[in-house]
Amino acid sequence: MGKIADLLKDQDVLIDLDVPDKDALFDVASQGLANGCQISAQNILAALTRRERLGPTALGQEVAVPHASVEGLDGIHVLYARLKQPCFFDGATGMPVMHALFLIVPMPANQTHLDMLAEVARLFSQPDFQKALRRAESPAGIRQAFQAYCERSPADIGQAAVRAR
Repeated sequence: MGKIADLLKDQDVLIDLDVPDKDALFDVASQGLANGCQISAQNILAALTRRERLGPTALGQEVAVPHASVEGLDGIHVLYARLKQPCFFDGATGMPVMHALFLIVPMPANQTHLDMLAEVARLFSQPDFQKALRRAESPAGIRQAFQAYCERSPADIGQAAVRAR
């Protein structure tokens, strides 16, 4: 595993991002993702918005994983945003999000895309991982949390959950 940790760079980490709503979050994230690839922010935003219309990407527990496959993309790109205030996905009655991990992959989406989504779900299912993200004070600290938790095996995670009970 660890692919997300390997892809995440300091410029791909936004800490205490202050956005009024999901649309603004998607706009800022699309601009950030465009800085790391040859695709325009407008095309990235269109792909993310199209995917979001199929169903909200909020997972619960204050986490969202907006993702899309983008035509012409040269590789996988990620951007993590820790929000200053909750952003509600799917309207005011939707789920509050404090952590958003944006993932764009080349079109057509393939098994790697699914594997990365599974890795994200595994990471964010660990309460200690979310605590580490909240405590981190810099992009380097966020990246260290991703690296440390990406390297944990499913057995390590299960043992930690048993000890926490």
